[in-house]
Amino acid sequence: MLTGTFTMGIKILAVGAHPDDVEIGCFGTLDACVKRGDTVIVCSLTNGNLGHNQLSKEELERTRLIEGARASNVIGAHYTCLGFDDMTLSSSDSVQTEKLTDLIRSVQPDLIITHGEDDGHPDHTAAHELVLKCTTLSALRNYTTGSEPVSGSVPVYYMEGAEAREMHPDIWVDITGSFENKIRALGEHASQLNFMQDGTVRDYIHFIEVLGGYRGWQCNVRMAEAFRYCDRRVRPTTRYLP
Repeated sequence: MLTGTFTMGIKILAVGAHPDDVEIGCFGTLDACVKRGDTVIVCSLTNGNLGHNQLSKEELERTRLIEGARASNVIGAHYTCLGFDDMTLSSSDSVQTEKLTDLIRSVQPDLIITHGEDDGHPDHTAAHELVLKCTTLSALRNYTTGSEPVSGSVPVYYMEGAEAREMHPDIWVDITGSFENKIRALGEHASQLNFMQDGTVRDYIHFIEVLGGYRGWQCNVRMAEAFRYCDRRVRPTTRYLP
């Protein structure tokens, strides 16, 4: 049972494996958070350099970083990319661990949103483990980075992934008023839209519309996004999301 509600002024760090993952999973919610006065930081762990069949890795990396920044600009969020190559994410990698832990410490977030453990893409499940490890390390003073440790335990929420695997949400967010900006932000990822349209992958704009409508139907609004609390962290007693 939630016992309180934040209305504005919190910091949210949303961490995705690739430059468009957060847009797919929770950009409607993040747009609503920015509108109420929250600070939102979007982080891509990888540079997305394997997500195309025609562009070279180097060209795709440059393109996707620009697309990620433009997408975050649509909703007024801050954007950063840690620059790891696709399919290299690992919680046992000391460089990745240090960089993400330092980012968490530098942001000092009130909550973190990321992939769940059952998301189907290998980078997504690796991102899940990396985020949980670094969230724990971020509070340990004897683990040193360039930034000061966070104070206390940062709540972690799981967003719904593009694989649309089974999810039993703990919380729904009405994104009816933010759905247009979510689609606009996704539209900034032109390289991925073109990649999807070559017949190898489904149309994910249509997928977002269907999933948003389904989650909205569950909570009696037109469009919604769903989240689940991380059961490996302390469950918050305050509703942070709109």
